[in-house]
Amino acid sequence: MTVESCIAFCSAGGFSLAGVEFGHECFCDHALQPTGVPTSATNCNQACSGDSTELCGAGNFIDVYWNGTPRPGVPQQVGTWNYLGCFPDAVSSRQIPNLHTISGGVTIESCTSACKASGFSVAGLEFGQECWCGSSPPSTTLLSDSDCSTTCAANTSEICGGSSKLTVFEDPTGQICLNKTLSANFNLAAVFVVPPTTGAASVPLHVLMIQTVTLVSWSILTVRSPTLARQNNKTFSTDHKQYFHFRGFD
Repeated sequence: MTVESCIAFCSAGGFSLAGVEFGHECFCDHALQPTGVPTSATNCNQACSGDSTELCGAGNFIDVYWNGTPRPGVPQQVGTWNYLGCFPDAVSSRQIPNLHTISGGVTIESCTSACKASGFSVAGLEFGQECWCGSSPPSTTLLSDSDCSTTCAANTSEICGGSSKLTVFEDPTGQICLNKTLSANFNLAAVFVVPPTTGAASVPLHVLMIQTVTLVSWSILTVRSPTLARQNNKTFSTDHKQYFHFRGFD
């Protein structure tokens, strides 16, 4: 292996970073991981296995080459969604509970769209290929943006969290919450309904006709007649006043 062969290999895979290590190892990526910190160039002192005139890192030290492509990032806003930051996550205690499968691949745009379509106001991207949806932001401590460094599988110019780390967005327009109970006075009116006298041989007269109003609800105690009589082969109640049409008025 040589520096040139490693760079060519990474470039062919669409990566912007190439790293050579231990004389014969080649690594590719789109972004430096947060655990990587600069060190003295003298620590990378092992000759490349394919060209002894070149240096290819050393044990636990890596020479990194960059092709100049801008580092993947996270937009501060995507449509109506705002970037909240990078948060830790755990399999045993998911911060955003609902995993969504996206057939076209996970990007920030596809994940936020999927969450919005499902009625959620919070979206989290993890491990480059996972999309999580929920109704409230993570309760864990906010991390540094650099801790989320895994590029999205379907768009390597974007960051989609990391291992056990979430890139989180929130849509404030998608939140529909009431922090108090709303009520209004209304009158309940009972309207007598005449039992049918024609039709089938028997008619169940203990049915109440209920008129509902959007976003208004109430409880109604229903009753049924204990006394039935037959006349001209028709069954009817002898206590008609028990059958009503209930309406709610503001």
